[in-house]
Amino acid sequence: MRGKFQDFINLYGITPENLKEIRSLSSIFDAKTKEKISKRTHEFVIKYLPESAKLLEDLGATNAFSGTIEKFIDYLLNPGEQLFTYVETVAKTHITGSEIPLKDFLKDYTEFINAILTEVEIPPEKLDAFKKFILMLIAILTFITDTYINTIKEKAEVDPITKLPSKSKLIFKTHETLKNFKTAVLLDIENFTEYNLYYGYNVGNSILATIASLLQLNFYGCYVTRLQNDEFFIATKLPIGEVKKKLYKIQKELEEHPLSIPTSFGLENIKIEFTGVLLNTKMDENLKFNDLMWVLYNSLKEINDKFIEKIHIITREEFLNRLDNKRIITDLLFSLNQKHIKLSVQKVVNIFTGETFFKEILARIIFPNGKIISPALFINFTANSTIEKKLDRLVIESLFQLIKEKAINDRVSINVSQIFLQDDFYWLLSQMDKYGIPNEQLIIELTERADILTTKALRKKLEELKKRGISVFIDDYGVKFSNYNLLKELQVDGIKIDGSIIESLQKNPLDELFVNSVIEFAKIKDVYIVAEYIETKEQLEKLKNLSDKNKFCLIYGQGYLWGKPELIN
Repeated sequence: MRGKFQDFINLYGITPENLKEIRSLSSIFDAKTKEKISKRTHEFVIKYLPESAKLLEDLGATNAFSGTIEKFIDYLLNPGEQLFTYVETVAKTHITGSEIPLKDFLKDYTEFINAILTEVEIPPEKLDAFKKFILMLIAILTFITDTYINTIKEKAEVDPITKLPSKSKLIFKTHETLKNFKTAVLLDIENFTEYNLYYGYNVGNSILATIASLLQLNFYGCYVTRLQNDEFFIATKLPIGEVKKKLYKIQKELEEHPLSIPTSFGLENIKIEFTGVLLNTKMDENLKFNDLMWVLYNSLKEINDKFIEKIHIITREEFLNRLDNKRIITDLLFSLNQKHIKLSVQKVVNIFTGETFFKEILARIIFPNGKIISPALFINFTANSTIEKKLDRLVIESLFQLIKEKAINDRVSINVSQIFLQDDFYWLLSQMDKYGIPNEQLIIELTERADILTTKALRKKLEELKKRGISVFIDDYGVKFSNYNLLKELQVDGIKIDGSIIESLQKNPLDELFVNSVIEFAKIKDVYIVAEYIETKEQLEKLKNLSDKNKFCLIYGQGYLWGKPELIN
């Protein structure tokens, strides 16, 4: 494992044997000596470098400055990966990022060396090792200065925080990159937003630079870049198994040696963790960059959603499934742009009389190959996106046109997402006025793909629907974000119990208990219940028994027992 700084010190003739000699100096740098050196360096900054002193104060790092110096001395006395990472991080963020002016750094660092020469008593037998130690200090100073100069020259071609090659350079050389390397990696730093929020962006930048340095050290000669925010991309010729071992090694290093961050109350140790996905790019010789990124990003998202192993190798089956999903999305976007959509209806009936209560409107998309597709095929990876919102708009426009033409006279429900109600609520009301849709004819089924109660603006919009006389049902109740508070806080007209609960109603006592509790609550709140996915007479009888038991008759059913969805001509 090699890095730029390691190559740099080779120019000074500093060998692994010299590093062992330097480690022998630990005995002469006792705690009192290190304290004197750090105090003297700190006083120099306060007295002679007002700009840097003010910066330390603004960052809340004044109290931690001496501790940072002592930590640096510890790194110097045990030269290895921690020192190399630290030096490259300082070179990238604190100097080239202009957090500390270079002129101030040079003066302060020179005083730091002067303090060492003054305060440390060197036994004759340690003199040669001490010379190597001072040479190491000079090499560090030269490396940081050299990095600064080169960064200024190459500024347009590098990421300003990590000093890694810019992602635009990666995109420009995509074909060449994929052709020459056989393993691609996408990494994501966990809790990075919180670090920025709690500790400040300067700390976030230090974290990014630290990760960048570790990746460069461990993947020397490979292509490493930061894509966006806290995401890193690696392309390497190394076998995928070896890459995985290196990533676990980096994670172990971060666990054993947390990043020390200067704060207003001293040094704070931050444990950095990351998740990552690895792909053998030779799996497909004609792999395109956009396809590669789609596979990596969606695989990474699944890791974060399902909490599987943090460093995951994408299998061939997963790879092909991801590409299939991408093709589905591409076809979907084409169909939506061409407005190739049909509507179907499914009855919601009284479970005792079979009388129709209302009909749910369901979207069917006509793909370019002529096949009619249900949203169930793609809803999991378009939820709460602009694609889902576009689909909602098309469904509403198509439905309202059919109602205007008297092709539909029944009371109908439409399923809309939270993002649609947030962004297109007043568009919906304007369309109702435009097509002359009676308020009482429409039911809004609100899909729970996010916590509704956390959005005050959304709650107000639901209240406005109620004032207009438009009924509101909670769809998919019993899964995801649905809870007691949802029904307690929102004035809804009905609850649609998720079909997965109804399907196992006879087999799972807990599901029966849940349905029974929903019935009891609905009775108190005087709201309707719709049970989805009723397919057998046994399920129907079970619901009737629960209804009789609670003396509650506002229970309705939906499912294949009364017929499959029917396309509207």
